[in-house]
Amino acid sequence: MRAVNLLPKDASGRQKKLTPPVVTGLVAAMLVVTVLVSGYLLESSKVTQRQTAVDAANAELASIPPPPPPAPGEQFDLPGQQAARVTALHTAIAGRIAWDRVLRELALVLPKDVWLDRLEVQSPADTVTDSFKVTGKAYSHEGVARLMSRLQVLPELANVHLTNSRALEPGRRGAVQFEIAAVVRAAGSTT
Repeated sequence: MRAVNLLPKDASGRQKKLTPPVVTGLVAAMLVVTVLVSGYLLESSKVTQRQTAVDAANAELASIPPPPPPAPGEQFDLPGQQAARVTALHTAIAGRIAWDRVLRELALVLPKDVWLDRLEVQSPADTVTDSFKVTGKAYSHEGVARLMSRLQVLPELANVHLTNSRALEPGRRGAVQFEIAAVVRAAGSTT
């Protein structure tokens, strides 16, 4: 005869063995819970520190007394100030000269047989004076004349005239030194 165990399996005294996938799942779950709890605690401490800083700033702000109300005679005329500022801005923009454009146009019209030694420019004032002077050299007087005719085409220059021109070595074909002056027109000016 054979021996038969009539006790249920779990009551037999043997414990169930945990399989590797179950152990891996339990470890992974514990790791995720640990990371979430530590992240929560870290962010919670940051929020607490920032709330403390905000409370301190609010307390400091509350300790500052409000400014006194303006006296009845000291009312601010904001629309009048705005109109004055807009007028001043329009006046400044109207008299503005784009020097980069003037110099670029000068470089474009400069003949190949002419080179510049010196360039003096200044913003135009209320009086009409020469505010553009250029000194340089050319191979001939014809080169100087060509430069003058090209400068007269520039819209920012008016009253282009030759101030001085002389041959450096008279009697021989050589360089000619010259000085040309003009008036710089303000933006929107027609003079």
